[in-house]
Amino acid sequence: MFGILIPGKEIMTNFEEYDGFWAMDLENPSEINVLGFYLNVPIADDTMGASLYISKPPHETAELDFIGAVANTRPSDIFHTGWAVDPSVNIHSSIKLVVKPEPLESIKSLFELKESN
Repeated sequence: MFGILIPGKEIMTNFEEYDGFWAMDLENPSEINVLGFYLNVPIADDTMGASLYISKPPHETAELDFIGAVANTRPSDIFHTGWAVDPSVNIHSSIKLVVKPEPLESIKSLFELKESN
């Protein structure tokens, strides 16, 4: 359904499906400055998009940090992570990437909140 592209690495599509979201482990996040996120196939509902988050250990209690999103109108994008200089991320050897389907209106609000911080 979607994939991750990190410069110099193989394309990653090995998300595991859970109850209403998908997740995958990502090793050495401090070495990742940018990542691409893309749809493999269009989303059936044009009012929905796919939001990308990170989850830092311990994952059971971690809140999700919004990275960005894709939708049928913009099926791919590149995001600058800042993880190399973010001590809440660069101390971990592994994090999880989490993808959640969300209404476009909610995604728009997430981008506005991210830009205001």
